[in-house]
Amino acid sequence: MSTMSSINKACTSVETGFNIAGSIPVIAIFSGALRHEIGIIQGIAGGLTALGASLAQVIEASRSHPNPATMAKLKRFKQFGMQHLIHGALNALRGLSEALLGYFTLGIGNLVIFLPYNLCKDPKFSPVYEYFPANKNVTQRA
Repeated sequence: MSTMSSINKACTSVETGFNIAGSIPVIAIFSGALRHEIGIIQGIAGGLTALGASLAQVIEASRSHPNPATMAKLKRFKQFGMQHLIHGALNALRGLSEALLGYFTLGIGNLVIFLPYNLCKDPKFSPVYEYFPANKNVTQRA
């Protein structure tokens, strides 16, 4: 399993845990705040990864004979970074909404809104937007 696949699998597990915690009254206030902070870190890391891969692509493309395998790998790496930038932003927003909803409704809002939604998904409590496999072209997904 590649490093990018391992990271995506770990992020899916962590996000599933946050989805469970975000449905529990009172706990959601703290888990939402933590999810918000981790989402910001994930977004920054993803943005830096995408930027680094983009710069490496430009450098590789400027060579007299760019390696197609290297270019394909850098493209996947850039897509991986963009995926985490977007996921991080969405996680930060969801975490903030969970924390505020939990705070202003004493957790009842989280129980009423997030718990039924997470129980209706298959698999239950899974991330809203799945992480794409590292070997799959993100633009090919429908």
